[in-house]
Amino acid sequence: MIKGIGYAGILVNNLHEVASLYCDLFGLERLTGVMDWPGEGMKNIMLKVGNQVFEVMEPTDPQGSLARFLERRGEGLHHINLEVDDVEGLVKSLEAKGVITLGRGPGFCFLHPKSTRGVLFELIQSTK
Repeated sequence: MIKGIGYAGILVNNLHEVASLYCDLFGLERLTGVMDWPGEGMKNIMLKVGNQVFEVMEPTDPQGSLARFLERRGEGLHHINLEVDDVEGLVKSLEAKGVITLGRGPGFCFLHPKSTRGVLFELIQSTK
């Protein structure tokens, strides 16, 4: 079962500029400093939006999937993170309906945008 939206992931060319812009325009609070994820080819900052979160991401690997995504589609929404109570059970159910999965690992799975009308969804096991 889906418990809620965890956050929206926004892909940008310059993490610092966009985070500062969003904080200035909307009065958002930085929940984290810059976090580097070399294995994912990115760095990010989490911004508090009321009781929700934006993940602002910048590619660090020019050959990585995020850099290619940014080059093809430009800055903007990258994915929506959904918190679920049973990732494996939901993924099995979705695959039975023909949904294509990507980037699957313990406690998380991405759903291919071809299966969801152009939206990349990330399912993540809720700890709440």
